[in-house]
This record gives sequence, structure tokens and C-alpha cells, in this order.
Amino acid sequence: MKEDVRAQHFLRNPKKKIDLSKDTLKVFVITLLTCYFLVILLSFVAASSNNMLPEPAIKETTPDMFGQITVFLTLVIAGPFVEEVIFRMPMDGRKISIATSLATLTFLFAHPLSLFFEESISWFGLIRTLGLSVGMFLFVLAGSKYIEPYFTIFSRNHLIYLLTFLFAVFHITNFENLHFWYTPVYIIMVLPQLALGGHLAFIRLNMGFWASVIFHCLFNLPSAIFLYNQ
Repeated sequence: MKEDVRAQHFLRNPKKKIDLSKDTLKVFVITLLTCYFLVILLSFVAASSNNMLPEPAIKETTPDMFGQITVFLTLVIAGPFVEEVIFRMPMDGRKISIATSLATLTFLFAHPLSLFFEESISWFGLIRTLGLSVGMFLFVLAGSKYIEPYFTIFSRNHLIYLLTFLFAVFHITNFENLHFWYTPVYIIMVLPQLALGGHLAFIRLNMGFWASVIFHCLFNLPSAIFLYNQ
């Protein structure tokens, strides 16, 4: 099956695994290169959209040496892994994957919220946040049978499309000087992340979770090297 046919097949029915046979590595590399090309093109569109805003939304920072190392590790290792757990792991539709995703999301939101009120890091706050995350994990596993009937209208394909879109929208948090009425512009500005999310979903569903983590790390590597050498 040629690459364009694979792409059409995936877009129509992403949950159906494609037989890559012995072409796994070849498809991985071609998908990565295609993703680079498409994201670069869409980045020009995103940059142009930034000029439509009353204030620039794209952050321009030059971190110090310690900051450069932190940014590099975040972009290449920590960030891709966490984002794959949240947005790609649950694409297989398994309850334990969805529970892990929501528990991780709970921790990411609850911990900064705890710091906002306490204004300092404390063991109590960390334990409380971990407790909330574990509680969410157990709730999804134990309580899923009570909430599943309400979600029968959604198919696994819907879940895949939704997670891909949310992955792009999540990156609006990278912007500053946000204005509600310019939300359509921000959506245009995260089109590169939408394209990346689609490629990552393809890798996740056809090659596995760890393949999507590696793909994400490799995709972020050039940006991390550029920021590190600034």
C-alpha cells in the first residue's frame, strides 16, 4: 500500500490498524519527514496569523544556560512523554489507558493550582495532588461502567479525532497576551500542532505507544538544538 493510500485509509478510519508488514521503519522515517515538511509550511501560516492580533502572541525568550538545558530536556524527553501519555495513550480505547491519561492530566492541573494557593512547594501539597491523581485513576477504572452508557454515541474514531484536536488546542497555552475574541486566530496558529498530532496518532495506532514517544522526541529535537544554541 502506497503512502498516500495509507494516509487516506487512516483519515477515514484511524482505529483500523494498517498492515505495514516489513515497511515499519521506512514508513516511520517517511512519516517523520512528511511531518517536518507540513509543519514547516503551516508554521508560516501561523506566523502570518500572529500579525492579525492586537498584541504578539508568540513568546520570544532567550533562556540562560541552566534554562537552555531545562528547555532542551523538556522539549526532547519530558514534554513528549507526558503529552503522549495524555493525548495518544488513550487512543487504543482501553480503560487503563484512559485512566492513566486522566490521572496524569489531573496531576498537571492540580499541582500548579495547589502552588497558586500555597505559594510554595510542600510535601502535603504534593501528596494531596498525587492522591487526587490516584483517585481519578481508580474512579475511571471502577466507575467506567456507570458512565459508559452516556458515551455510546461516541466511537473510538471520535475519540481519536477529539484527542488530536485537543492536543493542538492545548498548545494555545504557549501563547501570551490572549484575547477571547481572537480565538479563531489562535486555532489557525496551532495548525502545525494539529498536523503533528495527526502524524503522531498514525504512529501510535499502527506502531505502538513507545513508537509515538520516540517520533515526538525526534520531531522536537531540531527545535531543542536551535534553542540550546541561541
